[in-house]
Formats: sequence, structure tokens, C-alpha cells
Amino acid sequence: MYDVRAVASKAAEKEYAIVFPTYCFSQINEARSQPGTIAYSHELIWKVLDETCSELSRNGLKKIILLSGHGGNPRFLTFWLENQLSSPRDYEVVLFENDEPGKDTDPVREREIKSLTKATLDGHAGESETSNMLYLYPELVDKDAINSESGADQNRLRIPYGTTGNGFNWYASYPNHYMGDASQHSVRLGELQIAREADQVVELIKYMKSDKTLQQIKEEFFKKADNPLFTKPFTK
Repeated sequence: MYDVRAVASKAAEKEYAIVFPTYCFSQINEARSQPGTIAYSHELIWKVLDETCSELSRNGLKKIILLSGHGGNPRFLTFWLENQLSSPRDYEVVLFENDEPGKDTDPVREREIKSLTKATLDGHAGESETSNMLYLYPELVDKDAINSESGADQNRLRIPYGTTGNGFNWYASYPNHYMGDASQHSVRLGELQIAREADQVVELIKYMKSDKTLQQIKEEFFKKADNPLFTKPFTK
């Protein structure tokens, strides 16, 4: 949440956009074993997100970008987005897949990021995320605790090949909710990563402002969905 809020704010400074207040209602069931976790039901988080977007639209905001800083959200958000096909909405919404390597608009920055990246395994609270926090909110990082737990994959659940897994995969591999090696942190790495992600969001904001293709495709889809028996083969 801290990361993506900083990214959104920095992006909006370069390309005007309205940044929604801090949004905390995400999918977090995988962390229910951790003290302090507040895990709302899937029905509630679905409804809150659905109504939030509807209310944004009612207030004139017809193009919405979702920024998720939590690794447990993508499947929920992807399914929620797929549900946009069930009935027409009067707004467009997209999910920003954050911090995608190889998509940097600045090749010099990308080379520096690669040179600063040291950890062979990186994920939740690892080198990358710890570096971001050290850059944004260093007072929230307890450096003395970094080496107190293992961030290695515990490999406690080995399901045969061909099975995508189950809801306990993450807990089986990383019961401490820690993945990677945070001891490899770098404030400079955090600064560069946040800047890269913000620039990616800038490009997405620009695209959403100017693009009408998504709206046209959506209208075409629902027109055909209302009369599927009259749908003809697609031709350019």
C-alpha cells in the first residue's frame, strides 16, 4: 500500500490524475496466521470494490486504473475484472501490473537497477520491497530483524506436476510471510524502482486518457452478447 501510493502520487505529478484515498480492503486470507491481519470475506471485498468503482463513475470518473501493491490480490482482481463482461458498466477499468522488468522507459536506469540487484531469490519483504521501504519510509524498517528469520522456500508442499496448487501454497513455502534476502537492500535501488514504476503508470494514464478502443470494444461485445445468435464472424 505504501509503495503503490507513492508510485501513484509520483505518476500524478507528471501526468495529472486523481489519486483515490488509501484503499485497504484487499484479499489477505493467506496472512491470517500472522498477528494483526484483518481478513474480510470475499463477498465484502468484492462488493466494496464494485461499489467504489461505481461511485467513482457516478462522480464523473469514467476511466479507472487499479494499482495493487499486494501479491495476494492479482487472482481476485483478475476475476473481478472478468466479471465486467457480465453486465455493462459506464466506466472503463484496467489493472496495472506493477514493476514489470524490461519495460523501463529509461535504459540507463534499468542498467543501474540490474547492477544493484543482488539477491537470487526475491519476493515479499525481500531485497526489492525492503529497498523501496528504506527509500520511502526508512523509519518503518527494522534492520536488526532482517536476519532473524529465513526467507528461503521451505518446500513443504510438493504437489505432482500438472496441478496448479491450492490455497495453501504460499503458506507452505513461506510461513513467515518473508521471501528472499532483505539483507541485500539498497536505498538507491528503492529510489530507482519507484521511479521506474511511476513512469510506467504515467504511460498508462496517458493511454487511458486518449484511448477510445476499450470503450468501443466493450460496446461491441455487449451488443453481440445481447443477441449471440446473430453474431457474425469477425472481419477487419
